[in-house]
Parts: sequence; C-alpha cells; structure tokens
Amino acid sequence: MTRPEDLPFVHFPGSEDWTSAYEAGEALDARFPGQDAIELLMACEYNDYGPLGSDTTITGLLLAQQGYGDGDDWIWYVKLADDPTLWVAQGGCDYTGWDCQSSLAWTGVGGES
Repeated sequence: MTRPEDLPFVHFPGSEDWTSAYEAGEALDARFPGQDAIELLMACEYNDYGPLGSDTTITGLLLAQQGYGDGDDWIWYVKLADDPTLWVAQGGCDYTGWDCQSSLAWTGVGGES
C-alpha cells in the first residue's frame, strides 16, 4: 500500500489527505480536466514516479496522446514548480491495466544544463 508521504502531491487544499495514487489522480483530473491525470498517476504507482516526489507541485499537465490498453502509449507533458525542465512521460499497459504489464519512462526536455 502506498503511504501518503510517498505520493506526488500537487499542494492544494485536501492533498494532504490522499491515501492512494487513485485519489491523487482523481484530484489531478479535477484540477487538469481532460488530461487523463489518473492514468498518469496509476502508471507512476506501478512503474516510476520519475521527477515527482512528496514535495512536488505540478503546475501544468497536458495529455499529448491518448493511450489505451494493448494499444498506443499515453504521452503527457508535465511542468513542475521550481523546475525549468519540461518533463515528458510516456507509458502504456496491457488490457488488464497498469498493475499487470505496463511501462512508464520520463524524459527531461530543456531546462538548465
């Protein structure tokens, strides 16, 4: 079970009460509608949180490509507060979901050298 202190927080009222990546994803979906944020956090939960940490503030989230199980990958652009890097998260899963066969890779674009 994921501990609240291990979740990637977005720091707005109520975020300190999240107990799972699913709850965090629902809250991110509400904050960034139409960006499949819940899919991103479920991908992180079963793969790699990459640059996201317990003190992270996500300031921008853009779904660049809609994915689906056993099909195309999801691709997101993620902007974090206090980080000049634009992060690209790309991942996919089989038809059963993220908890079975899945992958997620993070790539930093730009920022400081």
